[in-house]
Amino acid sequence: MEKKPVEIIVKPGGESYIRSGLAKSAFKESIYQGFSVSYYIPHISEVQKLVRELQLWKRKISPHLYQAHDSFLMFYKPYHLVYSSLKKSNKLSPLWLKIITQAVNDEKFYDLNKITQTSTELSIISATRFLLRLIKEADIDEIQRKYDQMQKILQQHIPDEERNKIENELKDIERLFTTAVKTGIEEAVKSAQEYKEGREAVETAVSSLLGSGGLGYTKEALSIWSFLRHPDMFRKKVNILRHAKIFFNRFMTITPSSAVHQHVENIYGGVNGASRMISERQLPDVLPSEMAMTQLGDVGRALFAVKLVQRQLAVYKRLASIKPVVFLDQALWLRTIQDLKTSQRSLWRQAWH
Repeated sequence: MEKKPVEIIVKPGGESYIRSGLAKSAFKESIYQGFSVSYYIPHISEVQKLVRELQLWKRKISPHLYQAHDSFLMFYKPYHLVYSSLKKSNKLSPLWLKIITQAVNDEKFYDLNKITQTSTELSIISATRFLLRLIKEADIDEIQRKYDQMQKILQQHIPDEERNKIENELKDIERLFTTAVKTGIEEAVKSAQEYKEGREAVETAVSSLLGSGGLGYTKEALSIWSFLRHPDMFRKKVNILRHAKIFFNRFMTITPSSAVHQHVENIYGGVNGASRMISERQLPDVLPSEMAMTQLGDVGRALFAVKLVQRQLAVYKRLASIKPVVFLDQALWLRTIQDLKTSQRSLWRQAWH
């Protein structure tokens, strides 16, 4: 059964905090920097949903609230705060504390935290990748129970042979998660960097393109869900806009400046004098002096009707500037890009031979 995220958490140490399982967190209260826990819950819930949905195996596992909580905050908060907020011990979940401590002490995590801190998007992506790797390697809850039981047995008086066996099993568990943590951090680095670079490439491309179409496309291309669910399509969208920027810039260099700044008369531009009617849709722009004829009885209205039919009414003149607009046909554009890449490979082969 899917675990529902807790929506309202009062404060660390309170009844609702303990009931939610957050007492098992590897972090002390200082990690919140004075904010309410509830402030972070929407982002933590997003991590839980993504981890569950992106699992490819049949038995989908939802991470506990405290697991998604720690995974998100360790990427979202600055490193010095994350490191200083780690608990010295955690009787409720000792194995989880070891996992998070190993992650925080990883050199690649330190470098990754520099770009994920304060970014909800990058932190959600990194936390999702990290948890997916842990869950893929082992059932954390089951191993946690086994780990706790063996720790309790070690506190009793038992034969040395049995003690050595249990200690070796504990080391095997810790080695398992050491590998999982290392791989999880590496996958988080890869995903966060790719998303960050893709987003920056799209933002740069869109700033060079004109029209609301490009802006609407950007929102889809920058979606976390789009990136994590369909990474190949995300890359294609980024590639489309990146190449669109290149070709648009080339187009603008060969377009005469007179064409770019040209103004034409139409029915939508700004008012710029008066002229003869060219379309019935200009009725709202008919000059007051012409509309006055409709107040002169039947003769005036008849004259107005004749001038309307013959398009002889004087209306406000409107001018609009011509601006280049790029329309992208995704299927055609992808084929064009693929053809260009094929041509480049062909040229390289010819050059080598």
